[in-house]
Amino acid sequence: MKEQVKAWATPAISAVPYVLLGFVLIHVQPASGAANTIDGNVQKSNTNFHYIEQKYGNQGGGNRGIRIYLPGGGRDQTYKFSPNPHNDKWYNKNQSSFYRQSAEGLADYYLGHQNRFPRYDTFKETIHGVQYTLGQP
Repeated sequence: MKEQVKAWATPAISAVPYVLLGFVLIHVQPASGAANTIDGNVQKSNTNFHYIEQKYGNQGGGNRGIRIYLPGGGRDQTYKFSPNPHNDKWYNKNQSSFYRQSAEGLADYYLGHQNRFPRYDTFKETIHGVQYTLGQP
């Protein structure tokens, strides 16, 4: 069934997006947090690594992971953190630092292991006193 978008003249409703599917009215909410995804670069031994936060489950407290890769077609690996970083209150106010520390650890591993990222569930890193296992997403 093709989606049809309907705009209402009622001011309280017209500012919010709705989609009419048959006879069911569904509120369509934009993906929250999409603009807040954390990413950055780490430079180690003349090698540039790019990293980006990965979101699993709901956008609020769902589990997180990290994608790290070499820009320009180099190696690319994605991991899921265990335990969920949201379990540590520090993470919620220091997410940029959290992902940077994780990326630095992965970059060090990569450079020390013949330009390979670690296999799933074999790499553990401690960030703010919590040990995380980087597993398969």
